[in-house]
Amino acid sequence: MAASEEKDNQLNAFAVKLKDLMKKEISLMREILANMGEEQDVILLNKTALLKGFVNRRESIVNRATMVRQERVNVIKEIAVLEEKEIRADEYDIDLSELLDLTESNTCEVLTLREMLVTLMEKINTQNARNNYLLQNKITLTKELINSITPQEVNFTYGANGGAGKQVKTKTITLINHEV
Repeated sequence: MAASEEKDNQLNAFAVKLKDLMKKEISLMREILANMGEEQDVILLNKTALLKGFVNRRESIVNRATMVRQERVNVIKEIAVLEEKEIRADEYDIDLSELLDLTESNTCEVLTLREMLVTLMEKINTQNARNNYLLQNKITLTKELINSITPQEVNFTYGANGGAGKQVKTKTITLINHEV
């Protein structure tokens, strides 16, 4: 009976640790999502000089989130070992309800936090797609603008016999302080 109680205590400790890690990861994912929302505003306001700063800040947050995520995966693996269950490499394939006792209050909270993680990941993916679309659209519009510039001068070409040939229209393109 003491071994069973010890196992329950360990499982409870892992569940508490898992819950804390998931809360940290959710907080970091919210920071990432907020950063991406600000990035969208910068793109829409055409303040491309600020864009690099947002990307650099997000990279730092993503690195921290990756470390927390790895810790979370390790805790899940430890729970699986304790429960004598095998898990797949991708922790999103893990059914946490199979690993944890559903009667425990920690388990319910862990499952709710897991749903929050999945929802935040979906929102991040959607925001990422939106920002990529806006950037691609900006690039396309800039290219169209460059191609629509009207010819500003006419130059003559010379034929093989040295005489004037057809007229060739050239375009003069000047972009000052414009980043794409």
